[in-house]
Amino acid sequence: MDSSRRHDSHEAAVATSVCSVGPDETEPTYRGYGLNALVDCSTYEEVVYLLLYGRLPGAAEFELFKAELTAAADLPAELIELFRTFPQHAHPLDVLRTAAAYLGAVDPEAAVDDARAEMRKAVRMIAKLPAAVAASFRVTHHLEPVRPLRQPGYTRSFLTQISGYAPDDDAVQVLDAVFIASAEAEQDASSYSARVTASSRADVSSAVTAAIGSLKGSLNRDGIGAAMRHLQASRESPHLGEGRSAVSGGAEPVPGFLLPREGYNDPKAQIMKRLSRRLGQRIGDSGWHRLCERIEEEAEGNGFRPAASLYAGAIFLMLLIPETLAVPLIAAVRAAGWAAHSMEQRSLCSAINPPFSYCGPDRLEYLPLSQRNGRSKTAA
Repeated sequence: MDSSRRHDSHEAAVATSVCSVGPDETEPTYRGYGLNALVDCSTYEEVVYLLLYGRLPGAAEFELFKAELTAAADLPAELIELFRTFPQHAHPLDVLRTAAAYLGAVDPEAAVDDARAEMRKAVRMIAKLPAAVAASFRVTHHLEPVRPLRQPGYTRSFLTQISGYAPDDDAVQVLDAVFIASAEAEQDASSYSARVTASSRADVSSAVTAAIGSLKGSLNRDGIGAAMRHLQASRESPHLGEGRSAVSGGAEPVPGFLLPREGYNDPKAQIMKRLSRRLGQRIGDSGWHRLCERIEEEAEGNGFRPAASLYAGAIFLMLLIPETLAVPLIAAVRAAGWAAHSMEQRSLCSAINPPFSYCGPDRLEYLPLSQRNGRSKTAA
């Protein structure tokens, strides 16, 4: 890799060879390969192999790897029953986080602590999480879960499990490309959460569970799901294009956009835009894509820059993927990147312990309980 493209390990909190997708990069890379080439030429399964093993597979080993993913995709019957116990209003990320923890607990090598076992556990987790997303969704909607397909095809199998019928090739190809673009995010809170957890030599299930939990915070703005809701509201508004913008001029977060003060571009936004245009052309309906372009054009005047979630939202809407599935699905496919970070961090045998700077009160006088009257000023 060109040294000018490397992050300075003396300044960065984490040095990694997994990927480089920082906002200053002209193109994101996974293990040194440009993301545009991977999106156009590769498959999600091959990218999973690349992230986990650090190289692209040969033909024979790739066939074995795909067979391994397919064989590991079935969910334990007990997990399906657990899904039935969740309340109807349970957050999908809560359900997925619970599924990840459960799958780690019942993994046949749960008690084995070595690098090879961690790799096998990672493959099983990556294979099962999309099935968990699909099964929990169907259970919530009073439908019976659909078993994963018996033949290789990660994305095709997921779409079949959601709908119950075979998807068309255009849907599979574009969603597979979205999965590739979403497989890793390097510098976000979820990847850091995975690494911090793994730095104590916790297993890959613990790292993935922690990473999923970090996505639930409100500062993540619900990602693609929020962008989908914003697009739907904009499409239904009779005022769009008649003097009222779909993007405010203030400093409030807008789904699908970066705030002007964030001062950088999302390096994956143009990739998602290209995929959205491609899908619209293939299905003969570019309405959602054109709406994104109109909103993006309006946003430029207010200093907003599109995030990848804007056009990813359009893709999900074109594919009729429900909004409630968006965030857990992206979390499920991002497990590949989290697992790669987890195993890389474990190999360093070094805990991530950032220093804390105390900023609370000092030299307080301890008073016996009988002398305390109500809440103290410092506790207010």
